[in-house]
Amino acid sequence: MFSITLSQATRAAAPEEDPGLSEDYETAVMEACELLAETDCEFRVRGFGADWPVDVWVDLSTFMEDLPEVLEALRGSAEAMSDFYEQGIQRTLYYRPEGDRVRIRCESRTDWVPDPDTEWVGRDELDRMLSDVAVAFARSLRLVSPVTAAREPFASWAEGRV
Repeated sequence: MFSITLSQATRAAAPEEDPGLSEDYETAVMEACELLAETDCEFRVRGFGADWPVDVWVDLSTFMEDLPEVLEALRGSAEAMSDFYEQGIQRTLYYRPEGDRVRIRCESRTDWVPDPDTEWVGRDELDRMLSDVAVAFARSLRLVSPVTAAREPFASWAEGRV
């Protein structure tokens, strides 16, 4: 069964001074994931017959780049996708809301073959799962870059408003 989780960091090597990450969302996410990779948070993706070989630094970053658009689309009953484009994983998840469930199709661009290639998740369950990742991300970011964590959307996410 499909699941995606991020355990919240509980410890981090404190930087001598807050790095004050980039202003644009995508770059800030990439820089934040590089810092979060030095904490004890753990990113996991399971489904389509496997535990995925993902990490915090690269794979969480690619997932987080798409997350705001994915949540907005799914909440509006529109299709969306998460592209895990980094070399080695190279998979895309296609989300298609159908009633109170979401069909998730996995397409691999490597030798790995998803089995099955389609899974179903309750719409509310998927929203909660994705929102939990955003909250854990933002709360973990507070440990490594409080200045960045105070910016939107991270500040709202840390308060549970995703």
